Amino acid sequence: MNSDAASVAAPAQPAIRLGLMWTVLFTILWTWLIYSLPALPQSGFPVLCVRLLAHGLIALGLWLGLETPR
Repeated sequence: MNSDAASVAAPAQPAIRLGLMWTVLFTILWTWLIYSLPALPQSGFPVLCVRLLAHGLIALGLWLGLETPR
């Protein structure tokens, strides 16, 4: 392993922490929203959010996969 490979792998930690922070924040906000508005689960809004999130993650994965050079 050379020094170039080690320097490239180092910046991944702040990105992982940032992603974890946003995930925890979103989970807390979503839990508060569900408990503060009891009619929300029956409205179909959570299902819509999950579908949009799934489509967004698939699109992001495709974009990143096509962007990566071989």
